[in-house]
Amino acid sequence: MTTYSGLYYHLIWSTKNRAGLISETIENKLHAYMAGIVQGNKGTAIQIGGMSDHVHLLVRLNPDQNISDLVKAVKVASSKWLKETSSDFYNFSWQNGFGAFSVSKSQTNIVKEYILKQKEHHKIRGFDEEWLNFLKSHNIQYIEKFVFG
Repeated sequence: MTTYSGLYYHLIWSTKNRAGLISETIENKLHAYMAGIVQGNKGTAIQIGGMSDHVHLLVRLNPDQNISDLVKAVKVASSKWLKETSSDFYNFSWQNGFGAFSVSKSQTNIVKEYILKQKEHHKIRGFDEEWLNFLKSHNIQYIEKFVFG
């Protein structure tokens, strides 16, 4: 029997200590590189965007893919690529964790627009507030003092 799936995820993670290191001059190249890593891991990057201190990815995965393995692959390869691209990124690294939120096919365009409008969105709220809102809206239990530790 053939397996059929439509698994969409909104992935979010920040730079280590939320350092604003992703400049506008490098972000498009970084996002394109990340999309290639997703594709190389049998996924599809539908939209990638973010700010100087974090990224958002809307991806479609195959059922045999592990989200944690994909995120690890993207983080490791993109961090290495940044370090090789410029000495400005010598100490660059991503945070240890990440957020993975399921998205139904009917909501993918809404999430895509949300990712595209990150710069506009963050004129109103910072990453910390955005992150807590994601946890709350997805009914994820957390203890606030440990969220950003």
